[in-house]
Amino acid sequence: MFSFKNKFTRNDWLNMVNKRFNLAKDLLNEAGLFFNLIDDNQHAYLKVLMDEIFGEENFIASCPRKKLPFSRKNADKKLIELHDYVLIYIKNKNIIKLKKEKRGNPKIHKDENGKYQLTSFKNTWFNENNYPIYYDNKNKTFHSESNSNNDLKEFLGNWIWKKDKF
Repeated sequence: MFSFKNKFTRNDWLNMVNKRFNLAKDLLNEAGLFFNLIDDNQHAYLKVLMDEIFGEENFIASCPRKKLPFSRKNADKKLIELHDYVLIYIKNKNIIKLKKEKRGNPKIHKDENGKYQLTSFKNTWFNENNYPIYYDNKNKTFHSESNSNNDLKEFLGNWIWKKDKF
């Protein structure tokens, strides 16, 4: 793995990866995909270089990727980078037909407390919030503890809140 924190200048680094990525492009079949993981420091420069190599028309996406695990000991010292990017290119976009994901408006629900939207409460960072929750289908309520009611459905997960707050 290459780290930019060394003697290389940005131009040296771009020239080095340019040669390698051109070779990689030559090795891909016409429908081949190229994935490249990059942090914030070089993302913009690499995107321009990849556009030159593969062509802007063959750019698929720049997907943010959450970095794990998060180190709490550095949280008060500086801003922490919590993500990097995956740049995705295809050798020849005309070879395959890419389907766009259909995204509708999120469904907005309303009850006596107001409007709300259903989202995930799962947390992937901290194991201390790993506990089951129970859904009472009859009363349409969630509980942090099981009872003798057989209508409860158990959901295991790592949640945003600690069990006592749930």
